[in-house]
Amino acid sequence: MESQRAGNSAGVRNLALAGALVSATNPYFILWWASTGMESIRQSYTSGLIGVLFFFIGHILSDFVWYTAISTAFSRGKKLISDTLYRWIIILLGIFIVAFSIYFIGSGWKMLLGAIE
Repeated sequence: MESQRAGNSAGVRNLALAGALVSATNPYFILWWASTGMESIRQSYTSGLIGVLFFFIGHILSDFVWYTAISTAFSRGKKLISDTLYRWIIILLGIFIVAFSIYFIGSGWKMLLGAIE
């Protein structure tokens, strides 16, 4: 029983580390902090370090509230639909993302060809 608890604890630590690594290496995360995030910190600094502290606390609390709402919606929403319907929704959303990607790649390609001519 003890080894099972220790294994579970190690697994949770590994998940937390994986989540931190994914966030830190996400290019959108880096771009957000390099642009919008940095400007928000600059503006909050006009009130001194207390302004930066309030910005940080507000930012962390907003993340917590947002992700709590999302995880609650997913856990409760999953109970409202069948596994088959859930799979079809995921498949349709996947197809939509692939189609959107093809559209953006095609648009970018046309723009590049137009710039060359």
